[in-house]
Amino acid sequence: MRRSVLAIVLAAGVLLAPLVSAQTSAGDKSLAQALFNEGKRLMDAKQFAQACPKFADSQKLDPAVGTLLNLAVCFEKNGQTASAWATYEEAAAAAKGAAQPEREKYARDHAAALAASLAKLTIAVPPESAIEGLTVTRDGQAVPRSGWGLAAPVDPGEHVVGASAPKRKAWSTKVQVTDKGAASVTVPELEKLPEEAPPPPPPPPPTATIATPPTATAPPPPPPSPTVLAVEPPKSGGTQRTWGWIATSAGGIAIAASVV
Repeated sequence: MRRSVLAIVLAAGVLLAPLVSAQTSAGDKSLAQALFNEGKRLMDAKQFAQACPKFADSQKLDPAVGTLLNLAVCFEKNGQTASAWATYEEAAAAAKGAAQPEREKYARDHAAALAASLAKLTIAVPPESAIEGLTVTRDGQAVPRSGWGLAAPVDPGEHVVGASAPKRKAWSTKVQVTDKGAASVTVPELEKLPEEAPPPPPPPPPTATIATPPTATAPPPPPPSPTVLAVEPPKSGGTQRTWGWIATSAGGIAIAASVV
């Protein structure tokens, strides 16, 4: 049953290959061909580091078995053994699907020759480091959890291994892998970030000020009415007191005149 399903999938892949190629626009095809030609020129000049990206971009625009094989050869010449091995394997599968046995054999032979000399890097994640939400990367690409602890083929040279998780301080390190060598990196338990202080509470809403009408001031009381004293008529002896007062006043006037 599994074999029959696999055969159906492979057959579907063969049938879909021309359809995918047919959907490539004429502009993409012409650009892919120009990139392929430039890659060949650079590889003939032994400028492999510049040639490999040309083949890779050409393959993205217009996939072809020949482009894959040239890309694999370029990787091998540039010392990128793991990339060359993986590309040879991909080219062998594509050649088989396109019914190109000679190219398939060429790709498989070269992949087998490289397999024994691949450099490998193991990224170990201990249980105490495998916290929830942990992301492990190698050269900026996420490594799936199933790849933790696996000796994976890598190109010789320097590689950057990193790890991050929510509310934890990110970690990274560099590791040098030699040609045909093996290296291992252990991800430590990530340090917790300091707790952030809670934000201050919002200020209370401003209190509405209600304008109070001015208190009515009572008018000042009216001034008191003048008191009218009743004058009684003079009685007996009143005339004498009156004349006596006049005489006294006259005497005072005379004294004042004499002083002047």
